[in-house]
Amino acid sequence: MQRLANKANVLKQFNATRAFSAPSTKYGSRLDEHGEPRFLEQVKLFYAAASEKTGISEEYLNLIKACKSVVRFNIPLRRDDGSLEVVTCYRAQHSTHKLPVKGGTRYSPHIDLQEVEALASLMTFKLAIADVPFGGAKGGVKIEPRNLS
Repeated sequence: MQRLANKANVLKQFNATRAFSAPSTKYGSRLDEHGEPRFLEQVKLFYAAASEKTGISEEYLNLIKACKSVVRFNIPLRRDDGSLEVVTCYRAQHSTHKLPVKGGTRYSPHIDLQEVEALASLMTFKLAIADVPFGGAKGGVKIEPRNLS
């Protein structure tokens, strides 16, 4: 009976996620091309669902949820043929309550600011659960590494 109740709760949460149709933000649509919430919006939805069960005040939950800093910058890349290419990079530091911040760098032509911010948030939560004394961060470089020498 308990398993059936858990399955019903998961289904209810899934349907709530699918029904998510909030308006666009200044960083782009909250929905992807299939009408699903984008990665950052999914992280925020699951954070909201989990935070309801904590008993922590709303102001502290908002403080925990907020990303501390997000940076977008461009770097020049000199190719083997001598041409110059501009590569877009991102860095998100979700939590700096414990320093240093920890998180790797993702190299992908499909990376965007929202994905980097979502991964930084998840890194913060992972480190907190594992009791690792670092804040969460993530970097992204919009490039295909297989095409580089």
